[in-house]
Amino acid sequence: PTRTPYIIMFLCIPLQMAGIATTPFILVPIAMALLKASNLPKRVGLAAAMGTIYTTQVSLPGVTAPANLMPTYYFGTSLTSGGIMGTICWVFSMIMVVLYVKFLIWDARRIGDGWDGGEVDERFGEDQSVPNFWVSIIPIVLVIAIAVGMEDILGDSYRSASLGQVVASLFVIIVCRNKIFLYPIFERASRVALISLG
Repeated sequence: PTRTPYIIMFLCIPLQMAGIATTPFILVPIAMALLKASNLPKRVGLAAAMGTIYTTQVSLPGVTAPANLMPTYYFGTSLTSGGIMGTICWVFSMIMVVLYVKFLIWDARRIGDGWDGGEVDERFGEDQSVPNFWVSIIPIVLVIAIAVGMEDILGDSYRSASLGQVVASLFVIIVCRNKIFLYPIFERASRVALISLG
């Protein structure tokens, strides 16, 4: 049960590496179900997620999030500039986040505080086919690899990160086309998006 916050933290890292700004919205259904099953208050999951998101976003080299992209434009650096110092800061910061989460768990158990979020729809994701785990990782790897690998060729971190995100998005559209076109609203929005691209 006390591993739940660390699962949430582990999920945040690759999403932030790929520059996915909606990480909190992606994590909420997963985190709430895990926290309820572990009988932990929401504040534990919030601290684990937000601490990891912002620490990863501003410290870890190669992250394609805006916080790491902006200095490349203004200071002429690369996505991996200050790699050793950034990694050291990230490790130190993650240790602090882990210690704080451990404290929150200890405090919640000490005062008898448990799940405080109400009912959770545990059927989320039920009866749905999902892609293979390795296929699910490919878009994240694509974004990071293209962003870092094409940075020198394109001469700009923004362009390389944008290219990586476009290629990864196209990969997801191709692999998950049956899910995307499953609901009429998504089908219409997808057509509009594809027409505007073409």
